[in-house]
Amino acid sequence: MLKDVPKTCLILLTLIILTLTACNSKEKLNGTSANDLNIQAEVKTIKIAYIPITHALPLYIENELLKDNFKNFKLELVKFGSWPELAEALNAGKVDGASMLIELAVKAREQGIDLKVVALGHRDGNVVVVSKNINKAEDLKGKTFAIPSRLSAHNILLHIMLKIMDFRIVI
Repeated sequence: MLKDVPKTCLILLTLIILTLTACNSKEKLNGTSANDLNIQAEVKTIKIAYIPITHALPLYIENELLKDNFKNFKLELVKFGSWPELAEALNAGKVDGASMLIELAVKAREQGIDLKVVALGHRDGNVVVVSKNINKAEDLKGKTFAIPSRLSAHNILLHIMLKIMDFRIVI
């Protein structure tokens, strides 16, 4: 009977090796490991809303530079044509985030919408362009002033300046 012990151990060891080898081969499927398939299955699409203006430039650049390096998520940029449309999509949960004017984010937060600012795209990027005959703020009296949007920082700053100067604002 002792003669059969090494033979039995050899058979048992062979079965264990075959079992482990079989487990390993199950992990490979068409050259892709089961772990790789799990990672691919877990890839989440994150939708970020934007309006195609310079405010969104950091978003475009980041997406182009890093899109091949995203392992656990896919970034999808969702283009909108107006700030109200973009804000509504964000508020309704149709997108996961947005590159938007800080004024809109503040307004949404005031309305009880749970938003978090995670990055600022730029600072002090607003400018006022005037004709050659405008040299000081007082020269704007009686003139027409164009703004990119009623929700823009340009509009807010203009209203503050005109209020300080005691100008009447006509919309």
